[in-house]
Amino acid sequence: MADAFSRSYRLHFAYGVDMNPEQIRSCCSHPEVVAVACLKDYEVGFFGYSRTWDGGIESIVPALGHEVWGVVYRLNFSDGESLDSQQDVRIDGTGPYFHYPVTVVDVSGESYDVLLYKKDELGSPTLPSREYLSRILDGAAVLGLPDSYIEQLWNSKARLASYQVPRGLGLKSELLRNMACTGCGDLRESKGGVL
Repeated sequence: MADAFSRSYRLHFAYGVDMNPEQIRSCCSHPEVVAVACLKDYEVGFFGYSRTWDGGIESIVPALGHEVWGVVYRLNFSDGESLDSQQDVRIDGTGPYFHYPVTVVDVSGESYDVLLYKKDELGSPTLPSREYLSRILDGAAVLGLPDSYIEQLWNSKARLASYQVPRGLGLKSELLRNMACTGCGDLRESKGGVL
């Protein structure tokens, strides 16, 4: 059985928007797909409100007999921190998500001890935007999740966003890329103008 943490990486189970390769690459330099896997006795629900996506965001909720499919990513320490920052995950549990350890099983029966993002406070279910759900579905299709599970996600209730989404995604990294600092000019020149 693989460990959720090691000295050089962690195993992250993405079951929502972060399983989309395009989405996870927006903040992680080397996300490595380890396996498509299943979490037993849970289901995906949408709660709270995300201004980025104009609607509810995913979390897992206990549900006997149900399954949540997703992908196990191997993330190096830096990428794990970057993903945590993008999702506003806080170790002390004060953010919208926290790290939740679970065991998932791939299609060949191999199990993995992983971390996933789980909301601490759910409240009442909230409809996600159709655009957000589409980003999740795109990831599910690209990664080869079971057709029956993709159909189940597709049938989730959603509504169209009232403005263009995602709003502000990647803003932190864009700001960092454009920040000027004393002495960086020489570095830019020595690297051909690219930081």
